[in-house]
Amino acid sequence: MLFGIYPGGVTGTDSGELAGGPPDDPVRIREALTALRGGGPLLVRAYLGFDDSTSDGPHETLTPADAAQYTGDGRVLDLVAQYQSASGDVDGYRAFVRRLVEQYGAVTGTLQIAEEPNVPDNPVLDGYYPRVIDAIVAGVAEAKERAAGLGHDLRVGFNTTPLFGPGASFIADLAKAGGAEFVRQVDYVGLDFFPDVFQPVAAAELPAAVAGLLRHHRENVLAPAGSGTSRCTSPSTAGRPGQAAPPSGRPRWWRPSSALPPTRA
Repeated sequence: MLFGIYPGGVTGTDSGELAGGPPDDPVRIREALTALRGGGPLLVRAYLGFDDSTSDGPHETLTPADAAQYTGDGRVLDLVAQYQSASGDVDGYRAFVRRLVEQYGAVTGTLQIAEEPNVPDNPVLDGYYPRVIDAIVAGVAEAKERAAGLGHDLRVGFNTTPLFGPGASFIADLAKAGGAEFVRQVDYVGLDFFPDVFQPVAAAELPAAVAGLLRHHRENVLAPAGSGTSRCTSPSTAGRPGQAAPPSGRPRWWRPSSALPPTRA
């Protein structure tokens, strides 16, 4: 397993706003990342955003600031390229993704195209913006092509929140829109879920709850999309800032950004 963490102080809220905290302390962040890494590799999650005011670059990470400074010594970026174009500028987003690969590809392990595109009612998240499906298809293709051209071993994917009921077809609909080539290009599908945050879950029940959700995602969401159950499922965010500690004993700010198997198996 390959684990990671988001070390920034900014997070989205349910009301469509961003909540922050004290300014990032790069020295303390590096110390914490070194302690967490131990002897193995570690992903460092960072966010950048594209909207109708985005320039041609270079592009600095929004949170944490200057995220590339935390790479090296077994650490690489888990980079999120958000799509938030009110005009539906897919071509502009494609160019943005291409520039990100050129700028950060050498220090990035995983590149996530868009953020929670299945959520349509929160302007902090990318499902709020027009043509998000087209943007994901174009972004994945552009990232894979440019990474191959530069010789970067870059895993490219996208994410969703848990999908149930009518919404469970989101990935199948996306795969249909992108076609067989899109399905082939996607290296992983991230799953954002927050056990023991929105409602208490007893510590003894957490493993089964997490395993059940991942099994549902693979068998009932990915398989109908043509990805098969062998497609790598990455828990892309789990946990969230808060105050009270949950029954598990972990504070609610405990937030691993990724847990990726080294292969799709």
